[in-house]
Amino acid sequence: MKHRRWRGLMIVLDGVGDRPVAELDGRTPLEAAATPHLDRLAARGLIGFVDPVYPGVAVGTEVGIGVLFGLRAPDELLPRGLLEAAGVGLPLAPGDVGFRCNFATVATDGGGRDPFALPLLDRRAGRIDQGAAELARAIDGLEVGDGVAVRLVPAAQFRAALRLQGPGLSPRVTDVDPGGGRLDLGLLPCRPLDATDTAADHTARLVNRLVTLAHERLRDHPVNLARRAHGLPEANALLPRGAGSARPSCGLLTRFDLRAAVISGDATVLGLGKALNMATLTDRRFTADPATDLSAKIEATGAALAEHDIVFLHIKGSDILSHDHYPQRKREFLERVDTVIAPLLRDDLVIAVTGDHSTPCDLGFHSGDPVPTLLVGPGGRADAQERFGERACMAGGLGRIPARGLLWSMLDLMGYARNYAPGDEL
Repeated sequence: MKHRRWRGLMIVLDGVGDRPVAELDGRTPLEAAATPHLDRLAARGLIGFVDPVYPGVAVGTEVGIGVLFGLRAPDELLPRGLLEAAGVGLPLAPGDVGFRCNFATVATDGGGRDPFALPLLDRRAGRIDQGAAELARAIDGLEVGDGVAVRLVPAAQFRAALRLQGPGLSPRVTDVDPGGGRLDLGLLPCRPLDATDTAADHTARLVNRLVTLAHERLRDHPVNLARRAHGLPEANALLPRGAGSARPSCGLLTRFDLRAAVISGDATVLGLGKALNMATLTDRRFTADPATDLSAKIEATGAALAEHDIVFLHIKGSDILSHDHYPQRKREFLERVDTVIAPLLRDDLVIAVTGDHSTPCDLGFHSGDPVPTLLVGPGGRADAQERFGERACMAGGLGRIPARGLLWSMLDLMGYARNYAPGDEL
């Protein structure tokens, strides 16, 4: 009898994991949401928790998505700058260095011209959307010297991808962005990770020069003058982070030679897909915010399942609402997701629903809490749980597993598993 192989679908609800919220009577947004379709999936299979890399360790999207896509931490994970560049179609040749950037807001009342000396007010410039492309064009091509060319391409909302191209560059430098919850640190001067690394020191100096020149260009740009007049946060600073260079494809999808596809509106996720030779399916209707056209994403996912062995559907809105401290809106968004995913919940698919990390609404940034997860497939095991939420997952049969183990479990149900042998890399 020929061995049957099934197709797989992983639905990644970005930042879905949460903590109890007083506004929701001590429930998480997922627990408070009416999710009959997810509950029916949970009743058919196993639920539990996933840790992106290690219990209690908070991660960014590039790590959380990377391990769900089958990359082994830490050596196979890809830097955010490389992924952001790939996601917006900005190729990195050997020797180039890519960064992910935020447009940000620094104080201007004092009239200072050194952005590193000004208070950082908002790492996302009020989630600027309109005008961000114009601001990127104002920085694209800036002269930083030493034969290095600058490309800045806008991504979603306040994000952009930066490429430095020229001699003697290195990605082994620190971030200018202080990260979530650390506005008090202000812009951090870029530094080499190793003080003896001359290429990294050279790159850090160029990054700092670019940040200073960018502030000069942005400070009185017409877009910011208009935002100032309307009392909106100005996008008057650039925060590079996640430096990276091109590297070969790797991971479980490559090892098993799977035809994989990812549906997303997020440049980092799309960039990761491209780096792993996945089909990247996007559309102007697929945005990286709660206003994304969920129905269009579901339609694209259904079509992709007809042509690929495994499909990853990435939905970002839940994470955005967590960052902005909106538990009620996160609950409502999860209810919308539950309604639209119904056509995908077929009995002949191996289906996982999870997230890349937890983002508690009360915190407004990523936490190390494990991510609620479910797994169901033809002939697979089922536990006694009938609801999908954090408390139910504590008693679920999936237990608490690493995120890469979730993909391994999917591949096992899909019929791709083989016996482990000494020397195999997990």
